[in-house]
Amino acid sequence: MSKSIIMSQVARWSARFVRLTSVAVGSAALVIAAVPTIARADCIRTVVSGSASNSFEHEALRIALIQWHINAKQSAGDKYSDWGKAQDKGQSCIQSANKKYYTCTVRAVPCS
Repeated sequence: MSKSIIMSQVARWSARFVRLTSVAVGSAALVIAAVPTIARADCIRTVVSGSASNSFEHEALRIALIQWHINAKQSAGDKYSDWGKAQDKGQSCIQSANKKYYTCTVRAVPCS
């Protein structure tokens, strides 16, 4: 095989590889860009919170989640009150200075 034929084949393979890579990267970017839009499509724009205090941290957290459910239902409707479907979740629990109770707060964007 002559050097010019080999160079010609290498050029064709390189061009093919660039086209395939561009299509694959473009498709991956399209899929990645679409995922957040789909996941956040049915969320409200407001963060909802719930807070509670109890002598046991796990109980304060449980009651704060119930309060979040109630607040989400009141502000956005029943279909948005599922903590499992909520986005951007956060929680914090702080023990009182006298160490007799905990105050927990949960917050999230309600989604259906």
